[in-house]
Amino acid sequence: MPDDFIIKPFIIANRAEVKNMLFEEYDEEKYKNLFIEEGREEGRVEGRVEGREEGREEGREEGIAENRISTARNLLASGVSDDIIINCTGIDPDEFEKIKAETEKN
Repeated sequence: MPDDFIIKPFIIANRAEVKNMLFEEYDEEKYKNLFIEEGREEGRVEGRVEGREEGREEGREEGIAENRISTARNLLASGVSDDIIINCTGIDPDEFEKIKAETEKN
């Protein structure tokens, strides 16, 4: 590391902590979520509406997907045929099979 490297004094002063950080197991999901949250924060700080709108759209999509799954489970419990459930909810047949298997386990 060059002597004029700006963070060299910090790294030397905090050597043990830096080593621990280097050996810490990398958690991709944790850091992905961290970057997403930082991006949203930047959007709020800079007055951008884009991050908020993207978050709302993601939330809507997740809500719709959860509602379809919940509806499929309720219809399954009521004895409605698989074809009708798939057509009414718009769930992918492969995804429906997973939901059906999970429902039968419980």
